[in-house]
Amino acid sequence: MAKLFLMLLVAAALLAEGAVTVDFDAATGPAVNVGDTTVRIDIATDGSASLNSISSIGISNAAAVVSGSVSSAPSIPYTVTLFIANNNGRQTSIGLMGVANNHIDPGETMQFSFNLDPAPAGSSLSVTEVALDPDLDTADGSITDSGTGSVGVRFSGTGREAFETSTLDVAGGIQLNGGTVSKYQFAALSFDVTSGTPSDPLPTIGSFSASPVYIPTGGTSTISWEVSDADWVSILPELGRVPGSGSSNVMPMVATEYQLIATNSGGSVTGQVGVVVGERPMNVLFIAIDDMKTITAYHESQPGHLLHRIYPDPVLRSKVVARMTPNMDRLAGEGVAFLNSQCAVPACNPSRASLMTGIRPHVHGMAGNEGGIYFRDWSYGGEQPMADAITLPELLKNNGWYTAETGKIFHSGSDRADSDYPRSWSTWSNVGGGAGAKVPSFFGAVPDSRFEWGQEGGSDAVYSQLNDYAKADFMARVMEQGTMVNGSDVFLVSTNQPFFLACGIFRPHTPYYATKDLIDLFPTNEMTVTRAMYNEFAADGDDLPGQGLNWSGLDGSDEFVKILDHGIALAGADGDLAIWKDMLQHYFASCALADRAVGRLLDGLENSPFADNTMVILWSDHGYHLGEKLKQSKFSLWDDAANQLLLIKDPRNPQSHGLRCFRAVNLVDLYPTVAAMAGLPLPDARITGHDLTPLLENPRSTWNIPTHTTYGSVAHNMVRMERFKLIRYNDDNHQTELYDLDNDPEEFINLADSNAFGSVKAEMIALLNIALAEGTYPNEREGDLTNFRFGSSGHGQDAGTMANAADPDRDGLANIHEFSLGTDPLTPDTGLAGLLPALGTSGNALYYEFRYRDSRNSIFYQVEARTNLLGGTSAVIWDSRTPGAVDAATHIDHGDGTRTLRVPADTTEPARFLRQALGEAP
Repeated sequence: MAKLFLMLLVAAALLAEGAVTVDFDAATGPAVNVGDTTVRIDIATDGSASLNSISSIGISNAAAVVSGSVSSAPSIPYTVTLFIANNNGRQTSIGLMGVANNHIDPGETMQFSFNLDPAPAGSSLSVTEVALDPDLDTADGSITDSGTGSVGVRFSGTGREAFETSTLDVAGGIQLNGGTVSKYQFAALSFDVTSGTPSDPLPTIGSFSASPVYIPTGGTSTISWEVSDADWVSILPELGRVPGSGSSNVMPMVATEYQLIATNSGGSVTGQVGVVVGERPMNVLFIAIDDMKTITAYHESQPGHLLHRIYPDPVLRSKVVARMTPNMDRLAGEGVAFLNSQCAVPACNPSRASLMTGIRPHVHGMAGNEGGIYFRDWSYGGEQPMADAITLPELLKNNGWYTAETGKIFHSGSDRADSDYPRSWSTWSNVGGGAGAKVPSFFGAVPDSRFEWGQEGGSDAVYSQLNDYAKADFMARVMEQGTMVNGSDVFLVSTNQPFFLACGIFRPHTPYYATKDLIDLFPTNEMTVTRAMYNEFAADGDDLPGQGLNWSGLDGSDEFVKILDHGIALAGADGDLAIWKDMLQHYFASCALADRAVGRLLDGLENSPFADNTMVILWSDHGYHLGEKLKQSKFSLWDDAANQLLLIKDPRNPQSHGLRCFRAVNLVDLYPTVAAMAGLPLPDARITGHDLTPLLENPRSTWNIPTHTTYGSVAHNMVRMERFKLIRYNDDNHQTELYDLDNDPEEFINLADSNAFGSVKAEMIALLNIALAEGTYPNEREGDLTNFRFGSSGHGQDAGTMANAADPDRDGLANIHEFSLGTDPLTPDTGLAGLLPALGTSGNALYYEFRYRDSRNSIFYQVEARTNLLGGTSAVIWDSRTPGAVDAATHIDHGDGTRTLRVPADTTEPARFLRQALGEAP
């Protein structure tokens, strides 16, 4: 008798996690009466697999084929091969429901054989039961193994029955035998795969890479690998089983992730590389600074800055900031400086966890440093909300980027696990350095306090020896040379693969130690720290609610009080002012160290092949109090702690380089911004930050989006627009603070109980509630003249020229015109003739052309036609408030909320003059 074989390849897993379903389409033939069949195989969590009922779903002339797909992530992968055959010469070898002549008749057999390939040491397969369908209740038969084992088959009815076969030795296969009375058909079988005790170490993947990672459509990438101690190596998709080392060209048509699986008796290991089809995105140089206040030259220019008090002479002040942050100011001139950027939490651990996952603190629940816990281990509400979060570098790494880090990016800069290696980083290393012994200054060791400051190294030590500079120098050399080695850690960048290089700078985090060359840049005799300044900060708490008072140092709880008391103990009555100056000197020196590290990174980028294709993002994790509100720390929702450094250089937008952005943004906005640049969708619905690309293209773009900060408890929250800020505390009365930052940038006057600001308070509470609900803000991208006038382009240039003045930059262009044109009311505009409305002719017809901002009707335009300059017949021929008027005019859309409109003079009698009226909508 002829034998017909149907082979099913079933990918299963020893100790697999989770159930896996494998679907195949199978057919036997050739014959008209052979139908397509669906074979469903379920692999359970215990390693058992069940072949369920097979039924016909169609008629075809298909030959014997098996096709399908396997989807699993096994711990120890292997293949179960199932052969099904019969010896009765008929056209089908398995029972197809509804197809005739498919039974095992008396005297006939159906054979099964099994193979584990590769078979992990000690593993075995056993058939546990076989399901059969009889045609009569008298049908019988047997199931035998290749030896003498046998299980009798005798049915009790005509329904399907299962027969246990666990006593059989299936190593050589099993056989279904027809009986003597009637016939039956095969329906299903179940088999188990068990594992032995692994005796070998896991395989080692020495290398697995794709070059180039980004290819054009139709391009080729080379996949290379080196694996040791593996019995079986496969690369999916496309390549299948491969030798232990080698390379192969691939030409994917879409972005593809290739997985290498290396297996031996000890188990398996996997590796992934991606090949992306399309334009190569930019690289990212990601620079994090710890505990740095907004103290650069471009911040110092804003009203109410602490440096105005410490250095009241503007000439001296400009010299001091030039010593302190020349490199950060250099970066500000090469990109966009965000002056109103706020952190998600004014504390290191949750701020960094929020930024790097894109998940806001009131969602993940971490709102304090919580003992430095690794963010993935954080528990909130009985769950670990960030355990499976896809971090920003992890997202990039999973999509073909090279990601590498040194220094503090997550909360720890010295532990591999806390740095999220290897999930987030292709390479991570703790690069170190130092200038020598640390010696506190006369005032610098505060008892029972975490605050300490002084000098590192001797008088001949220089800042380039310090730890932060060593990290920056290492990463700069990675860019300059393409590779660097630290111990066993190899950093490697190339023009073939985009990179995300992160360098964490620890200073000016306490303790404030720097070398003498930096400390000497800030002599205390240049500083003005007075008793009147102390008294003004001390009186700041008079209008604070209870929670706010607790957060100031006025109740003696802040460590700044300990610092001042230590100064008095050492130097007498004015020792508190003297120690304040000494602390400032060493903090400023630490800021200068951070700046020099930034400068080395910028130099390294400029000296590399990547200068024109690398986005630079510099941020501090939060701001810092240096005595304001008698606080010495972060840990508050006031601007001193919540406002932080954010500088972004985007080579794609040279038109915005050197501009300041006053829009309210947040560090959680960096995740969607980088993802958008990379062309990647956000991987988690909890990521609700806003892509900053419009502001990188035009820092003056409309942006009616508040920024939201949380601290201390997830119910202590702040919401901030350009002008107003609301703080709401978690207590029975929902205590609040409200500040008008245009007129009170130091947040001295709490307006929460002022009737005159009741409507503002209500608006800000509504915005906070939207923020907590992760909702959409009204008119997010629409212009608003009131916000523009009251701070959306920042504070005034000096105390006498606030942002709500009619013409704050004195360029002859009124504030309302600046808003309409999208220009900066604080920067004098040249070439006004090109900005102001123009009168022109087209043929014999007059027209009026002007820039117009879509603005929720905050402003309106009218164009009026007159027959006489002094009066005469007149008619309003165009009004922006008329439905459809804007779209009806000929216009050019500038993509920033403004359009250039051309309105023709369409009147019943020829108009000799046109006039434009601009005003505020009622």
